[in-house]
Amino acid sequence: MQCEICQSQSFKYSCPRCNIKYCSLDCYRSENHGQCSEAFYKECVLDELQHQKANKDDTRKILEMLQRIEDEPEQDFESLDSDDDESDVGDLEERLAEVNLNNADAVWDKLTDEEKQEFKSIVFNGEIDKIVQPVKPWWNNHLDEKLVRDIQEDERKITEILKECPKVFANVKEFQKISTKKPAACIIYNIANVIAAYTYIFRYYNGDHNSYDLEASNNLITICENLKSNANFDSISLAVDSVMMECHNANLFSDLSTKDAMHEDLKEIFNGPGSKSHEKSYILSVLSDIINLFKSAKQSYRQNNPKEKTSAEGGTKKTFSSEFFANDALGNFKQLENQTHFTGCLKKIEFYLSFTKFCYNIKEWPVIWEML
Repeated sequence: MQCEICQSQSFKYSCPRCNIKYCSLDCYRSENHGQCSEAFYKECVLDELQHQKANKDDTRKILEMLQRIEDEPEQDFESLDSDDDESDVGDLEERLAEVNLNNADAVWDKLTDEEKQEFKSIVFNGEIDKIVQPVKPWWNNHLDEKLVRDIQEDERKITEILKECPKVFANVKEFQKISTKKPAACIIYNIANVIAAYTYIFRYYNGDHNSYDLEASNNLITICENLKSNANFDSISLAVDSVMMECHNANLFSDLSTKDAMHEDLKEIFNGPGSKSHEKSYILSVLSDIINLFKSAKQSYRQNNPKEKTSAEGGTKKTFSSEFFANDALGNFKQLENQTHFTGCLKKIEFYLSFTKFCYNIKEWPVIWEML
């Protein structure tokens, strides 16, 4: 296809404003394209001014932080060098010498009561975030915003971005073979309820939810009313509010920042990586990841039906999991006990995956973008 400005060369680029195809910077700057190019350079200047302002703000914040540190009284570090502390460290190393450090319950069993209490204090007061850095969600990866785009370069970047996403199922049953009726409009909001719950689970397990398939699956269904009780939604806000409420009911931490994060996550997932040809990719990846999680949990549940561990004296043994997942929904895998219902949840996600791949069209469900 030829350049639509000079009509002599093959096009290489596409203007994001008017979608005209052009081959070079000279064509982009030509009088025939003056309205778009002038606006582009104006926005470049404004972006640079905003960037300079941001740098000044960052400098001011850093100076204020350093001043606060300087004003704080110096700590007495002598107590940190006591022989008792060294012996405690050595003792801990000896206790953990033969322990599989990947087994949280085994490590927890070797800690003293004081060490357990200290660890719980770090977790519950939020200081654990200073030790364990939160992972960047894979759906945060997208094409950089540019006014001038190189189509071939964009496709290369999209390919790299999609490699970081959960793999999408290749063999998805055609929707027409599953249902002959067009789904109600609420289906997209029900999918949003599922995705909002998934994003919470992803962050809750810091991206390692598949390593805790039983807990994560049970937890996801617990906070997702569409899966748990077949609830339907007619707006994004209701779909998100429902997840927030169920988190509260399950004693899972949530606040206004959690809600804001869910809304932002939904925007990024429904928008995709930034290419119209891949706008459904992130939704497909989320649903595929949930299916993998549920299938793994189903197998794990059959192999090892979760039961309370008891001590030799017959009492309940306090394991790491019971200390930090100490509510009915998580501790007893309530949502997995009814395997018929759990299988139904898996089938519903497969239904949503088929709908998204073969039927979902932004033009047919434009109302969702009111909230996105």
